[in-house]
Amino acid sequence: MKWTYNGVEIDSIPDNTAYGFTYRIDYTDETYYYGKKAFVKQVRLKPRKTDRVNAKRIVWKESDWKKYVGSSKESKGKTVKSKHIIELAVSKRALTYLETKLLFEKDVLFDDKCLNGNILGKFYDNVLEPLKNS
Repeated sequence: MKWTYNGVEIDSIPDNTAYGFTYRIDYTDETYYYGKKAFVKQVRLKPRKTDRVNAKRIVWKESDWKKYVGSSKESKGKTVKSKHIIELAVSKRALTYLETKLLFEKDVLFDDKCLNGNILGKFYDNVLEPLKNS
C-alpha cells in the first residue's frame, strides 16, 4: 500500500526540504488513525579507529516511511485500507506542532472511530470522558 499526497500515489519524498509529514491511515473496519512520521532519521555510528575516543558519528538516513502502517497499539493486526499524507513539515518542531494542531482540530479524543487515545501524552480520552456529555 502506497502513500497518497494530494490524490497522487508517491514512492519518493515529495519535497526535498520536507523533514516529515502528518498522516491519516484508514483501516478496513472503518476506524482510522492520525499521526506524524519523519522521512529521515539520525543514525549514530561507532567511532572509527582514527577518531577521538568519544567522537560521535551521526548520519542521516531515509526512515521506513514507505512501509509504515501506524504506531497505535489498537491498530496492530488491522488491515490498512488507505494511507494519506495530509501536510508536509520542514523540521521536527514544525512536525510536532502540525500533528498536535491536526489532532485538536479533528477532535480525535471524542471520536469513537478514531484510534488516537491521547495528544502529546498529556490529554487522554479516558480522562476527558466527562467532557463528552457537556
